[in-house]
Amino acid sequence: PSAAKARAVLDSMIQALGGERWLNLQNRYVEGRIAAFYKGKPTGATVRYWQWDTPTASRIDLAEGKKDKHTWTQVFTGRQCWEITFRGKNPIAKEQCDAANRSRDHSIETAVRVWMKDPSTILMYEGQSLAGRHLAQQVTLLNAENDSITIEVDAETHLPLRRSWSWRDPVYKDKNEDAEEYDDYHLIDGLQPRFT
Repeated sequence: PSAAKARAVLDSMIQALGGERWLNLQNRYVEGRIAAFYKGKPTGATVRYWQWDTPTASRIDLAEGKKDKHTWTQVFTGRQCWEITFRGKNPIAKEQCDAANRSRDHSIETAVRVWMKDPSTILMYEGQSLAGRHLAQQVTLLNAENDSITIEVDAETHLPLRRSWSWRDPVYKDKNEDAEEYDDYHLIDGLQPRFT
């Protein structure tokens, strides 16, 4: 019963995001700002970014300051990560590349398009929780490699509020958790992109 309830929650999330149209997206463009925080307070430093995603690659252009001039580019294709600056094309540091690959491997899109279709993946409904002051239904997907993704879906709108995954630090061997929280969805052309 837990697996059936988890699948129902994820299916309702897919429908809320845009159904088959969202499932079959081949590319995506995102524009925004990244802000830095220190001890929970904003530092005032922001970086403007433009991001293009396809199922197999991602490109991020970044600009510092108030100008919209792109100052450096990051390209993620397959498991490789590159940075292009005025110095030319160079590989991105291994730690940053590993973090980007982990995030892509644990994205909501990957959970739905890859993990849910794998018959060895276990779906678990873990009940209700709070995510960003919203009542949420929590679902965990566990694959054959003992890797997991936890997705918290708004109980009313069925839109994703939070996703999290844990990984073992290669140096210190402790378990780290990464999480992303989502909010401010808008219906645009039949899809529900998140603005926060």
